[in-house]
Amino acid sequence: MHRPSLKGFAAEWKRDGNVWEAYRRSCPTESAARRLVESVRSAETHGSLVVQGRTSNKVDAVSTRRIKSQTVLPVTREMTFSHDLDADFHVCDYPSLHTLHSAFYSDQRSIEHLYPVFSPSKPSGYADILIPSHHYWQPTSEFTYELEYRRGRTKVPTDMDWELKKDAAYWRGKVTRGADTPPGHGSSFQKQRLVKMANQEASASATKVLVALDSKTAQLSALAVPVLVANKVTTDIAMACDPQLGECSYLRSLGYRVEPPAPMSDAWKHKLVLDIDEIGFSPRFPALMESKSAVVKASIQREFWRGWAQPWCVLLSPSLRPSSPLFFAH
Repeated sequence: MHRPSLKGFAAEWKRDGNVWEAYRRSCPTESAARRLVESVRSAETHGSLVVQGRTSNKVDAVSTRRIKSQTVLPVTREMTFSHDLDADFHVCDYPSLHTLHSAFYSDQRSIEHLYPVFSPSKPSGYADILIPSHHYWQPTSEFTYELEYRRGRTKVPTDMDWELKKDAAYWRGKVTRGADTPPGHGSSFQKQRLVKMANQEASASATKVLVALDSKTAQLSALAVPVLVANKVTTDIAMACDPQLGECSYLRSLGYRVEPPAPMSDAWKHKLVLDIDEIGFSPRFPALMESKSAVVKASIQREFWRGWAQPWCVLLSPSLRPSSPLFFAH
């Protein structure tokens, strides 16, 4: 009987290949990931998924509608939602997606042998055997919902009813290390793109359309406002950085909004809480799902609950592709 062995296996790439090249070789021969760059771009442009966030190439039709209508209408990509998590996309068919996710730049070498690997998460195409993370049955204090209240340290929970929450989306997070093979791609990863989009500098003439629903009349109303105003009103998104670590100035020099670390309970003040995965799964997801806020989750990682938690039933599913706007309408 052949016994699997990892003899001679190196845990890190150390310039000896990278995750994407190993992943690409495992794709079907007819997939876009195995073709030349020119044919890859052609296949993606004319396919059902367009990486730039537009669902249609008929720009003239959208422009014509906007001119004739008496109501302010958002352009197509401002109203784009994903019908499912990015984890359900097959990267072999849309290879340029790999440039947006740090999982494909991990410094940890992938195992190409027939060897059983148990993992709490994996992107599509990986052969890992999925198991629940310990964060689902014994989370650390940092990622436990209402820890102080549950331990009797306070008599008042920090979470609040929906009507008392701010009409805004909230996210705080740190840059995860260990995704620099090959180097120089960090600015295109999920968290970095999110912070840049939410705090982007724009000209005074740049506008974004805010859409509101009147629950009593079921009528939609729209208002065009400057991008800077829209972002400030609808989001509170920033990198969390401890000033004592000395890298805050560096992050600011790269154009990121930086704030001191905050307890997870600060998220409960907002109606929308964002959950963004990076190299692996998000350990805060179970706590976010226990809260009274609506969870907006973007992930390329598949977990054991895939197929149980249905997007748009128990969580919202945004798109975090390159030029997508802030993926939700206020």
